[in-house]
Amino acid sequence: MADFIRKIPQELFDMRIFREGQLITPKCNSAGCAVGHCTVLDPNPDGIPRFGDGEINFVKWSEIFTSLNDYQWNWCFSWDWRLRDNTPEGAALRIEWLLKKGLPRNWKSQMIGKAPLCYRNKNTTMRDTIAVCLFYLECAIKAVIDTVLRR
Repeated sequence: MADFIRKIPQELFDMRIFREGQLITPKCNSAGCAVGHCTVLDPNPDGIPRFGDGEINFVKWSEIFTSLNDYQWNWCFSWDWRLRDNTPEGAALRIEWLLKKGLPRNWKSQMIGKAPLCYRNKNTTMRDTIAVCLFYLECAIKAVIDTVLRR
């Protein structure tokens, strides 16, 4: 799976969404995350879990296909990576790290930019810091909007 993900062009990779456009066939052909692209790897495409309208249930499919627990799944595939390491290489490295070394104890801190990425062996960069600030700003704006709408 990691080797396949690594070959996805950056312009077709985005951890924010499973995929854009069609959600029916295993082949992606659009921007999408690791899970959205990897359904094509399933040896039994007719057995891919779907919703009532025929769209692929990407979360359920990935849980079955990878056999990961919730924490491991989030380490590899969470949309929170969109702000920290939204790259095919990063997704591939997280999968390889998990398989070779297990789930890092501080995986959540790494994902939100509070700890250096263990799989890149670099200190937090300015880009990482800005991305985390933008994430928290987005959360704060959503909270304000929710509060205003409730009035």
